[in-house]
Amino acid sequence: YKGIAVARNILAVMPDDTFMARRLAMMYFDVDSLQVADSIFTSLIEKGDENLVNHYYAGRIALIYEDLERAKFNFTRLTALADSVVDGWLNLGFVYRLQDSVDLEVATYETGLKYITSVEDSARLLFNLGGTLEQNDRFEESVAAFEKIIDILPNHSQALNYLAYMLADRGERLEYACGLIKRALNIMPDNGAYIDSYGWILYKMGNFKKALKELLRAYEYESEDPVVAEHVGDAYKALGDMENAHNYWRKALELNPDNESLVEKLKK
Repeated sequence: YKGIAVARNILAVMPDDTFMARRLAMMYFDVDSLQVADSIFTSLIEKGDENLVNHYYAGRIALIYEDLERAKFNFTRLTALADSVVDGWLNLGFVYRLQDSVDLEVATYETGLKYITSVEDSARLLFNLGGTLEQNDRFEESVAAFEKIIDILPNHSQALNYLAYMLADRGERLEYACGLIKRALNIMPDNGAYIDSYGWILYKMGNFKKALKELLRAYEYESEDPVVAEHVGDAYKALGDMENAHNYWRKALELNPDNESLVEKLKK
């Protein structure tokens, strides 16, 4: 790696060149020489170099080594040094997720939203916030987060899909959910996950024949997704075709052997 050799030669002559030291550490990171990169970033921080790059990469390396406390230290420092930079908030939230500290993860995203000025970066924080809230049974708060994304970025197809599927899975506001997923499909018509969401909404609305058509189309794109295979099986069951229902449920179980509800379906 020619760049590494050049940087090392420069540092041999000018050992106090912190810019070149950072560049060298980043190059080592890029070629997966993590221990060397980590030692350089750590040394720079210990010498009082508070450049954002040092804390970002030191945090990333700590995450790779599963040293969550050190990752938390560096990402917390990053948010303090640059509160309008989204990466610090996202990574700090991720550390709290790995520590199962849901309240702290949520608080991190909410705090970050007070400082982030970019609409796109706000949407990234809101998306993580909405997903975390949904996964922890805080449904209404999650809906509000995704609706905020759609409010500031009406063509955010991932948020449109996430919210539509979330509502469909609970059988709530299905007409609204259908409108959301159609908007997502207008943006990305060949996205298998979005097609699955559309088919699942149709299923929840009782339009089983059309649902099956869309779910089979989704399966063409997402044949390795056990959820899509299970949805196809459910649609076949709703139409009274138990042979095909069992066929797709078996496919789903092969992809996700720990799904107890699928085991129960196949017993019936």
